[in-house]
Amino acid sequence: MEPLIHGRNVKITPQFRAHAEERIERLQRFFNRILQVHVSVKRHRGQYSAELMVNASGMLLRAEERQPDMQVAFDEAVDKLERRLKRFKERLYRHSRGTIRRQLPPEEPVAAEEPETEAGAEPQIVRTKRFPIKPMSPEEAALQMEMLHHDFFVFTNGTTNEVNVIYRRRDGNYGLIEPAT
Repeated sequence: MEPLIHGRNVKITPQFRAHAEERIERLQRFFNRILQVHVSVKRHRGQYSAELMVNASGMLLRAEERQPDMQVAFDEAVDKLERRLKRFKERLYRHSRGTIRRQLPPEEPVAAEEPETEAGAEPQIVRTKRFPIKPMSPEEAALQMEMLHHDFFVFTNGTTNEVNVIYRRRDGNYGLIEPAT
């Protein structure tokens, strides 16, 4: 597996690339079915942001960290991802013993410029994401949402074939939005 490493407003040095590849190789010991890894390092206002997106058996996991040092941001993001991979593997094990697993579609990241907004300016759509939607149960959608570490997830309900949204409530539970017929 060759990780895709790129930087925005940052030059990726050979030393950083070697360090990143070594740390990513170690992720295989937590979960040996990692298909693809994207590493994006950005510099914005004196802070480095390291984002890792891993496609593990069709499930997309994401970790992001911001620090003043590029290497520290990357290392902390990898540590976060290791914890999520362990949790994902445990959930797969638990779910495989009681329910049927279904491969979930990976989300395709779309690179978009995020322009500076002026004070008092109208909000604008500054980023668009597109990903294939496959039918799944609300429980699988909740698992996918947790692995992406998002607050909501749009999916097609496998039983009704309608677009639904699952979201995390403030009390820690989940909510499901279904279209009215």
